[in-house]
Amino acid sequence: MFGVLRDVTVFFACSKTISRIFNVFFSFAFSSSVAAFDLELISTIPYNISLGVALPWTGAGLDLGQESVRRRYASSGLNLTVTFLYRPEDRSCDDANANAMLLLTEYYNRRAANRCVAIISSACGGHALTPYLAREWNVLLFTNSLVTNAAINPQSTPTAIGMAGTYDGFALALFKLFRYFGWFHVTLLQDSSAATEFYWETFKAVPSLAARSEYSNFTIDGFRFNISELQTVKDAVSMAAQRSRIFVILANTAVVIRLLRTAKENGIIVPRDYVFIVFQPLRQAVYGSITLFDNAADKDLDLFDSVIFLTTYGGVKSNGSDALEERILERQRNGYRTILEPGIKPLDLFSIRETYNSVELFAALVNETFAYNHDHSVSATRMCDGRKLLDSTLNRTFQFLSGLVDIHADGSRYADLLLFTFDKQLRTMQVAARYNSSTEKYVWSLNQTGANFTIGQVSDVPACGFAGLDGPCQARNDLMVRLVVPLACLALVLGPIVIFVLYRM
Repeated sequence: MFGVLRDVTVFFACSKTISRIFNVFFSFAFSSSVAAFDLELISTIPYNISLGVALPWTGAGLDLGQESVRRRYASSGLNLTVTFLYRPEDRSCDDANANAMLLLTEYYNRRAANRCVAIISSACGGHALTPYLAREWNVLLFTNSLVTNAAINPQSTPTAIGMAGTYDGFALALFKLFRYFGWFHVTLLQDSSAATEFYWETFKAVPSLAARSEYSNFTIDGFRFNISELQTVKDAVSMAAQRSRIFVILANTAVVIRLLRTAKENGIIVPRDYVFIVFQPLRQAVYGSITLFDNAADKDLDLFDSVIFLTTYGGVKSNGSDALEERILERQRNGYRTILEPGIKPLDLFSIRETYNSVELFAALVNETFAYNHDHSVSATRMCDGRKLLDSTLNRTFQFLSGLVDIHADGSRYADLLLFTFDKQLRTMQVAARYNSSTEKYVWSLNQTGANFTIGQVSDVPACGFAGLDGPCQARNDLMVRLVVPLACLALVLGPIVIFVLYRM
C-alpha cells in the first residue's frame, strides 16, 4: 500500500513543478532568519471521480491556499505543506472511499503522528469515516462537500468542521421556501439511477426535518424513478400528482427536463398547475447545467415557466477575490486541464471556495496558537490540538481573500442559495431571489417578488383536491350520482319490458 502512496505523490508532484519550486524557494529564503514550524494538511479528496468536489476542480484551491499561507506567515515561520492521498486508478466512489481510508491510516501512522496536521476530506474521499479517525487522533478535519449532521456532531465528532454546510441546512432552506408560498404538501422525486450522494442524502434529510414538531403541518411524500425505465417515470409522477402540486426533483438537470416532457406528453401533469423545484449543489456539468433551459422551444415554455432552480453561490466576496479567481482559473486550466462553464466563477462554487478556505483557516488557527509559543515550549500535537482548535473557531468570522468565513456554534457553515425562475421573453433562467442562510430568509429581486410571478399562484391544494373530486367538484359529482342511480334503476325495470315487447314483435 505504501508503494502506491509513493507513486501517487510522484504522480501529483509532476503536475505541480512550479508550485514545488516556489515552496522550496520560500523555505530557503526564510530558514536563515526564522525558526520554521511545520504544519501539514492531508487531503483525501479523490481525483478521477465525476464530482464537483474532486481534485480537477478543487485542487487549485489547495495549491493556491498553500502558496498564500506561506507568503502571509513567512515572517512568523509557519511552513505549511499540503499532501495529496489518492489512487489515480480509482474511478468509482466506493473504491475511492475505501482506498482513502487505507491511504490515510497508513500515512498518518507512519509519517504524521506526533506532528501538527489536519485533514481535508470530501464526498468519495472517505468523509463518512474520517471524522471518527480525526477524533481518535485529535486532529482538525475539514470537509469541502456537504455532510450530515452526524458528521459534525460536537459529541461524536468533536474535531470536524463542515465547511460546505449540511444537508439539514439545505432541507431547512426548502422548508423556508415552502412556508413562504404556503405549500404544505410536497413530493420528492429522486432518480434512483443517479450515483450522486447529494440526491440520496437530500431525499432523506427533507422528511427527517419534517418529523420535527415545528414542521408537523407539512406532508412530505417521496418516490423514486429510473429515467431509463419509462414506466417507473410515469408511475412516480402519477403517484406524486395524487398527493401534491409541488415536486422537488432530485436528479441531473437533463434528467429533470426529460421527466417533465414525459409527464406532459403522457397527460399526467398540466404545466402551470404544478411547481417543479430543481435543487443542485453546484452549477456544473456533472449535475447538469442551468443553461439547459436556455433557448427553450415553444412546446417547453409552459413547462419551464413552472420551474424553480435552486443552487449555491459564494455570497459576499472580498476586494481580493477577483485576483484570486483569476489565479484559480489559470491553475485549473494549466495544472488540471479543467475549465469551468462560461459565466461561473470559481468562488461561486462552494467546493472550490471552501477547499481554499480550509487551508487558510487551518493556518490562521495554528498561527494564533503559535504566536504565544515562540519558545516552542508546547509540543506540536498540543499546539495543533484538534478539539481546542475547533473550539476557537465557533461563533467567529474570519476574513480571507475569498471573503468572509462564518463558523457557527455547531462547527458548520451554512450555504447561501440563488433561486432562478424562467424568463419567457429572454428564454433563459434569471435570478429571482437569494437565500441568506444567516437570516434564513429569501431576499427577492426588486422586479421579482414571491407574490407576483406565475409560480407563486400555484395552490397548495387544488380547489377540487388532488383527485379532482372535492370542493366545488363534489356537488357536481353528487349531482351526477343522484342522476345516474335513478336512471340505472329505471333501466333495470324498463329493460326487460322493452326486450319482451321487441321479442313479441
